[in-house]
Amino acid sequence: LIVDPDPGTANKKRMYVGLYQQVTDLPYKGGVAYSEDHGINWDYIGGGQVGRNGLPLGNVLGLQLDLSSVPGKRVLIAVLDGVGIYRGRQDPNNNGNTKQWFWEPF
Repeated sequence: LIVDPDPGTANKKRMYVGLYQQVTDLPYKGGVAYSEDHGINWDYIGGGQVGRNGLPLGNVLGLQLDLSSVPGKRVLIAVLDGVGIYRGRQDPNNNGNTKQWFWEPF
């Protein structure tokens, strides 16, 4: 679990989490999720059952926030079991849509 260190975020409410589920868990939904409300609600920003935003289907074994990235243009690094290492970037032209991410092999 990563709590966004952005000092402008009240009460540190922005969070990211790497998901790991057993293959026998249905539906199989390893991936990366994002919360704007202290973890009450989560949305996938990568991976999941359909390989959303370029992050392929796979369990996330590690997740790191690039601290040199700025709020609104965050960069995450995810390690996927048996798949590889991927870099996720918030769309720099997201017009405030914090859920728009693009993932690519790192």
